Amino acid sequence: MGGPGEAARSGRSGSRRPWPARRWCISVSLTTIELKPESKGTRLVFTAHGVFLDFYDDPSQREQGSRWLMHQLAALLGEKASA
Repeated sequence: MGGPGEAARSGRSGSRRPWPARRWCISVSLTTIELKPESKGTRLVFTAHGVFLDFYDDPSQREQGSRWLMHQLAALLGEKASA
C-alpha cells in the first residue's frame, strides 16, 4: 500500500488529497537553439517556452538559469554574451 496521494498518481479515485503532502514544483519547457552562419562567425538564437503548472516556479527563475548558461558558454568560447 502506498503513501498519501498514491490514488491521485495512479489514476484511482477515492483519495482525500489529490497531491502528496510534499510540495511538487511542476513546469514544462521547450528550448530551441539555432546556430546561424554570419559573415564574422555564428549567431546563436536561443528561444525558450515554458508552462508553470504549480505556481511555485515562475519565468524569472527559468530566465536566470538560461542567462547563466549563456554566460558560461560565452566564457568557454572566449566571447562576450549579449542579451
